[in-house]
Order: sequence, then C-alpha cells, then structure tokens
Amino acid sequence: MKKQQPKLMNLFIIIFLYVIAAAFFAYGIHVILTSAEYISSYKSSSYATDHNIIQYIADESILYFIAGFITLIGAVILTTLNRLQRNIYESVLQLNNNRITSSYNYDTYSSPDEEHDFEIQPGNAGRSKNRRKR
Repeated sequence: MKKQQPKLMNLFIIIFLYVIAAAFFAYGIHVILTSAEYISSYKSSSYATDHNIIQYIADESILYFIAGFITLIGAVILTTLNRLQRNIYESVLQLNNNRITSSYNYDTYSSPDEEHDFEIQPGNAGRSKNRRKR
C-alpha cells in the first residue's frame, strides 16, 4: 500500500504564510517608527496634540498588524490541520495493521505448547496428528 503523507506543498504554503505574517508585523513596526519620526518634526505646532499623534500612528500601522494577525491565524490553522491529518493517517495505519494481524488465522498452525504425536506411515512421514488440514 502506498503511503499518503501530507503533501510537501502544504508545508511550503504554511512556511510562506508564516513569512508573510512576519513581514506584515515587521512593516507595521517600521511604519510606527517612521510615523513617530515624522510626527516629531510637527510636535511644536498647535495641530499636533497627543490625541492626533496617537490617531495618526494607529491609522498608519493598524492595517499591517491586522493583515499580519490574520495571516498568522491562517498559518496556525493550516499547521494544526496538517498535524491532525498526519495523526489521523498514523491512527488509520495502526488500525489497519491491527485488523490485518487480528484477522490472521493462527489456528491453522500448532502452538509450541501442544504435544506432537508423530506417527510414521508410508506417505505420511513426520506429520503430526494434531495438525489440521488447510
């Protein structure tokens, strides 16, 4: 039976999503820093109140953090589903293996604890009386 492991493409997609999420978060931090530098030049003017500064910085960077968070959640969901798929695959293999070994008929062969009464007859040399025919 051919093994059907989770596709390698799924791993590439998951890694790609983690990288994209990290890039969104990094760019969000970059936007906060550049916005803070930009605001510092206008801080002395009457238009730059604390409320306006916080609102400007939040408006500039919030979309990148939301996009990073959504991408991160998608990557975590795909990672969980990939791990779940692998666990289900392994348990199905274990169940199939148990089913195969339990359906194997051990009664056709004599156990090592059975007594063997051999009788030697022509055409029947060395056969046990206790052995069943298949």
